[in-house]
Amino acid sequence: MNARRATLWIAAVATALAFLVIVFGAFVRLSNAGLSCPDWPTCYGKATWPGHEHEIASANQAFPERPFEGHKAWRVQVHRMLGGALGTLVLALALAAAWRSRIQLATVLAAALAAALGVVLYMRGETTISSLLSLVAIALPLFVAWRLERG
Repeated sequence: MNARRATLWIAAVATALAFLVIVFGAFVRLSNAGLSCPDWPTCYGKATWPGHEHEIASANQAFPERPFEGHKAWRVQVHRMLGGALGTLVLALALAAAWRSRIQLATVLAAALAAALGVVLYMRGETTISSLLSLVAIALPLFVAWRLERG
């Protein structure tokens, strides 16, 4: 499979996944499950959601204001996982588009690193720095694209 076909295949999968994320997001919202996992990107501190009695007890102790509701929590976390998979495909498409230009490739990688670091800092409670890194992750590619377009 050549690079063009691979890129088209990734784009098609990303398009289908984007549709799934939107539809599943509506399902999450309509089932009133939107706030069922109080922490992000985890769910009560787990990559999936608590499933065993001791995990549920620990979750309820850690977040007493938001008791665990298993029938809702899985919906939120699956939606987050689908969104994360979509983000990975979008990154792959951005890297494929920027592959031939060193400045564009460096920009995509720097923006992705800023976003990833922002997530880690957010999880540690550093919301101000995380917000600034999110701003960099969004603004840097836009600024470079604008500069490259201007010549």
